[in-house]
Amino acid sequence: MSIPETQSMAQVFINKLLKKLDKQLEGKQVEGSSGNGAVRIVISGQFRVMGVKISPRLGRDNEQLEKLVAAAVDDALQKGNELLRSEAQKLLGS
Repeated sequence: MSIPETQSMAQVFINKLLKKLDKQLEGKQVEGSSGNGAVRIVISGQFRVMGVKISPRLGRDNEQLEKLVAAAVDDALQKGNELLRSEAQKLLGS
């Protein structure tokens, strides 16, 4: 088997794995939070923001709110990345 044929087979295999992984992540969600739950962000398995919840107890402190939203998004994305790794490991049998 030639190198181009081997590369082509590997690419087909990788594409199939990625499609399976995408299917496994479909419908899954993770939630990130900050400020002891004052700000919560829910993202999908495809890393789309599905919801934002902000506690009324934060009032109108925009600077604090901006920092907490950024922290909650970072937390949600980190958890989404962990979900991605976990599902990839399941798919690969690791």
